[in-house]
Parts: sequence; C-alpha cells; structure tokens
Amino acid sequence: MEAAIALFVDGGVSAVTVDAVAARAAVAKTTLYRHWPSRQHLLMDVFRHFDHRFADPPPGAASIERLRDLSRQLAATLTSPEWQRALPSLLDVTRRIDEFADAHEFEMPGAGSMSRAIAALIDEGILPRGTPVGEVLVQIVGPLTLGALFDPERIDAAFTDRLVDRLIRGYASELTNGKEEVS
Repeated sequence: MEAAIALFVDGGVSAVTVDAVAARAAVAKTTLYRHWPSRQHLLMDVFRHFDHRFADPPPGAASIERLRDLSRQLAATLTSPEWQRALPSLLDVTRRIDEFADAHEFEMPGAGSMSRAIAALIDEGILPRGTPVGEVLVQIVGPLTLGALFDPERIDAAFTDRLVDRLIRGYASELTNGKEEVS
C-alpha cells in the first residue's frame, strides 16, 4: 500500500498501475492481485488513506465555534506535509471522479461534519433560512484549499477564524437588511 500511495502522491492517478506498484514494492503482481482484484480497488484504498474524519468539537460548543473548530481542522489537514504533497493528485481525482465509481464515497475531510455545523447555524437563525449549505461549504473549503496550495504558511487558525467569521457576517447581513431567505 505504501508503494501505491507514494506513486499516487508523486504522479497522480495515472502513475498507480499494477506494474508500477509491483516494481516499487518489489513484489510480484500476483501478490497485489491477492489483495486487490483490480487497479480500481487498489486506487480506492489509496483514496481511503486520505479520507480523514475530524474530531467532534467540544460538546456544548456554540454552532459558530463548532464551524470554526472544524474549519481549523480542515486547514491543519490541508497544510500537513502529507496533504501538501498529495493535494494536486487529490484534486485531479475530484476532477475525474466519474472514472472511479466507488470514489463517490470519498469526500473532502470534514465535509459532513462541516455541513451539519452550517445547517445548525441556519436552524438557529444565525444564517438566513434557505441558505444553501453546499454553497457555504464551498466558500470555506475553496479559500482553504487554494491557500494550502499556494501559501500554506498563511493558513493558520487566525486566518481560518477570520474566513468563517466574515462569511457568517456576510450572510447574516441579509437578515439585518430585511431579507429573510437567500435565493
């Protein structure tokens, strides 16, 4: 598995072939086929290696603090050395997701937890009713991902907190401006 992960990080999906993994691991291809019946199965295990689950925020934390905490965890993951090396290849997978039927189970780390935190902000009236959860999620994940790619040193807890706070203020301003729903 380590050989497949290393090939993926170094060269993306196209670099992970049964021949290349066997050569890198110094094993026979039959050994690989005993563990993975196909290249696609091998790739799915590589993807699962990067499928992190985040720690739950502290019980009783305010919804905004839960979203900040999860966003900080995402930022820490994206700027970790392993993810820094793998991020371009992982982004390529998301672009080519239809080639990997089972890859639909792979999601950006923390996406489910973050979506639930955003939904709680809507339920509590902190964000307007009708605010699209997926849209808010993209507005957090996008800047963190680009920042991790181009300027990872800048992506710290303070940056992440400012990002979340500004996003919430932007949506919340629609409440104070008389709009009750986001279209």
